[in-house]
Amino acid sequence: MTAFLNSALNADERSRIEALRTISASLRDLPSLIRIVRSTYRAGDRKPHLEPTYINWIERYVRFYQTKPLGMLDDRHVTAFLTHLARRPGIAPSDQEQALDALQFFHEEVLYAPLGSIDNYTRAHQRRRASSEDASGRSFWDVEDAAAEKE
Repeated sequence: MTAFLNSALNADERSRIEALRTISASLRDLPSLIRIVRSTYRAGDRKPHLEPTYINWIERYVRFYQTKPLGMLDDRHVTAFLTHLARRPGIAPSDQEQALDALQFFHEEVLYAPLGSIDNYTRAHQRRRASSEDASGRSFWDVEDAAAEKE
């Protein structure tokens, strides 16, 4: 599939993609990589309000693997990154899904290296909401009413 995509591209695009694949995700290369991601995102028919979110997830992913060449990153790396996110506090399942969407865009549209099946990563847990009940099972409002009756 990658060979087919590369044959359909002109020489400038092929050289840009090959350069991207050999770049290690070092911090000095990050601004130029983000410019490429931004221009690729804007060239497609995508929601403009999601661009900063996609950029953020891609940047976090690249920083996570800053010593590896981008061309070596594959579905195993995406799975490891998503599992890492699930273990961090404050990451909701929707955040993890959005990160997956951003990384699929990055691999397919920017690196021209589509990912395989990604389904065996650890899922983030749903956040628990604070309960309005105390340890005895009474709600906050019942406790407040009982306090008002005592007065």
